[in-house]
Amino acid sequence: VDENTNEPLIKISPVPLNRGEKTFVEHLRKYYNEHKDDKFAGKDVKLDAAKEATEITGRLKKLVAIHNLKKAKQPEDLQKALLKAANVNAFASLMQGAYTGLEKHLLCWALCGSLAEKGCALEFAFGRKFNEYLREEKLSDKDERWNLTKLFVLATATSPAAIKKDSKTAAYEVTKLLMQSRWCGLLAGTNSFDNIRWFNKELSDDSLNKIILLLALAGKTADFVNIQKFNKILTAAKTKAAYKCELMLKEFEPKVVVKKATSQKKAASSKKTTSSKKMASPKTASKATKKAATKTVSNKSSSKKMTKK
Repeated sequence: VDENTNEPLIKISPVPLNRGEKTFVEHLRKYYNEHKDDKFAGKDVKLDAAKEATEITGRLKKLVAIHNLKKAKQPEDLQKALLKAANVNAFASLMQGAYTGLEKHLLCWALCGSLAEKGCALEFAFGRKFNEYLREEKLSDKDERWNLTKLFVLATATSPAAIKKDSKTAAYEVTKLLMQSRWCGLLAGTNSFDNIRWFNKELSDDSLNKIILLLALAGKTADFVNIQKFNKILTAAKTKAAYKCELMLKEFEPKVVVKKATSQKKAASSKKTTSSKKMASPKTASKATKKAATKTVSNKSSSKKMTKK
């Protein structure tokens, strides 16, 4: 954004910024300047403006296409229907029908581009700033701050490339975010009872559904097959865990590999064996001496007998 005019350097629309948008930019810049030497020290993010513009435009186009789809009939069991969705449009259509206001939240997410995945939208409190903008422009009549914040938290765990590379590690990262992070109460309604940490079914379902949706919107069309497999793995683990956080975490927790004895240990053990053999040799020598002495005595006695004869 131009520091003098507050107009965007990344042009998505030819329409100039309105008063609410300019106020949003001013607040954002003020917040950064106030905290650039403490909270944001060493956290500069380098962005390719052209690439970022393409990313944002692509996400917005996907959302427009989904908006223009025929509204999906709401199923009796949303979770089962989502698992059967064949493509991102079918998945998103079901989600928008089930979650009121989701379309506005997704538009805010899309406008952040890769800043959402990199955690900058969360760090810069975009949830609060977008909420102020929506209220000021009469685009929402209720407080959307925590719905937006939740979406920006979930966005930090959305990487189609990570799922393709190692789905189990990616599942562990998502599970840690839902069950063990500072946001676990907001994301999964975690609580403790009888020394056991539990998660809430409805809140965890909501979070998982939105993670899958963000993955599908951020990824390519061909990625959706892998994303749905990922969804099924996490859903099965949630069912198996029976609302217990630790069981959910253990399902994807990396196994500790016990290292085998090194060559140095083997060498040390062989030295011990050799030294023990050496320690045993004097006993062998004493036995040999005794045998020799016995033979000498017997020889002497036999020679005496011969002399008497």
